[in-house]
Amino acid sequence: MLISCLYNGERCQATDFIPFLSSSFGRCYTFNAKMKSNESRVRSTTDDGGIGKLELQLYAHSHQYISYIAK
Repeated sequence: MLISCLYNGERCQATDFIPFLSSSFGRCYTFNAKMKSNESRVRSTTDDGGIGKLELQLYAHSHQYISYIAK
């Protein structure tokens, strides 16, 4: 479950995510793809410093862990 999402200090919107199904990992999401809406702007960065920072706060129940990735 996504608790919070910030990109450069701005809240992410539902339109920033595109869901897809992975045979290995189940339900996954792509962030920042310009496939969902013509109004969506693709976020970019040209600096390898602090600009372009994606902050995610996630909550996963222990039964949702995939053991071979958690190692």
